[in-house]
Amino acid sequence: MIFAANDDLPRSALPALENALLWSMQAWVVGLCKGADVAGRIGDLYADLGAPTATGYLDGFMWTLSQGATRMLEVNCVCCDTVSADERALLDVFALQQQGQVDEALGLLRGMMTPGAALAARSSAARLIAALNEAGQYLPEAEAAVRRHTLVLPAGRIVAPMPSWVH
Repeated sequence: MIFAANDDLPRSALPALENALLWSMQAWVVGLCKGADVAGRIGDLYADLGAPTATGYLDGFMWTLSQGATRMLEVNCVCCDTVSADERALLDVFALQQQGQVDEALGLLRGMMTPGAALAARSSAARLIAALNEAGQYLPEAEAAVRRHTLVLPAGRIVAPMPSWVH
């Protein structure tokens, strides 16, 4: 299922692994904002997925995001039933990384963060996805993220999408 950037994406439409990634990012933010100890629950989630080392990579990703963001990002509460545009973009970073579209993943992060922070966050995202993939966990909708953020030409060459202002 593909949603346009301005459509409300219901959380229930997310595949299980994307939902787990989203929940862990949201829980991390709750922990930061409320001073709650959420590390154990996030760790339990990744252990249940067979990728306990992913917990540290998520922490690195989120810490870098929190310190390097150039604007306020909308990361909802864990109880919210819709996915914000920023949350969708963060999930797409992971999906693009899984598909080997590292430049596109970095481009999305640069739209939210300083260039140095974007590089560090992409590195953490790469490690997190590698840990999940090594545990047999894959983002099933990763190709949809590639379609949202890149253009695949017939020869298999991939180029960045055209700017939205070109009509």
